Amino acid sequence: SIEGRCCSAMCVFRTRMLRDIGYRQTEGILYTDLEWGTFPMLGVRKIKYLPIVVYRYFQGREGQSISAAVAGSRSGDLERVLSRMVDELGGYRGDKGKESFFASRLNSVATNLYHNYLICAPLGEVDAGFARADAIVSRLSGLHASTENVRLSNRLRFRYVGAWRRRRHLPRLVVLFARAYSCLASGIMRWIVRMIPVAAITADLL
Repeated sequence: SIEGRCCSAMCVFRTRMLRDIGYRQTEGILYTDLEWGTFPMLGVRKIKYLPIVVYRYFQGREGQSISAAVAGSRSGDLERVLSRMVDELGGYRGDKGKESFFASRLNSVATNLYHNYLICAPLGEVDAGFARADAIVSRLSGLHASTENVRLSNRLRFRYVGAWRRRRHLPRLVVLFARAYSCLASGIMRWIVRMIPVAAITADLL
């Protein structure tokens, strides 16, 4: 699928195509790679996938956007990206492959936003963060429905977004468990990354 192979930071587009669609990237925020890997697809007609390693992303550097400290303090940037996606892509109708891609990307970004607030926000601000995320998501009925079943992982059945929507609140015990589980999973992943060379995926989009 396009979604499976289109890694946001490793897409190459024709400059003329970007000019033709009037592409503009939001300035002064994190997560612009999500914009780069999504909005230009409006003008893409052909895709060429190259299974070669051109970039290797190492987790653990201070200040990375995926770190809990940065993700917690810059969730507003992700809100801006999601809001723009909802406004500009939510009503897209045309190529079925692109429709599926945009719907999948919207769901992924929305899920990441809820996850950021669950794992990274100060304990007293989780509900407020969820409320802001839900206000954006609710502008698209399909996106609101698809995020109802968001879970912390495929191994856990608890659908925390749906649970929050029913009460507009997540108990502190649930939040603390989610953070402990996430911390454990991240530690295991870092160990795997150290032990096994990771091949990056690159795509040349024409």
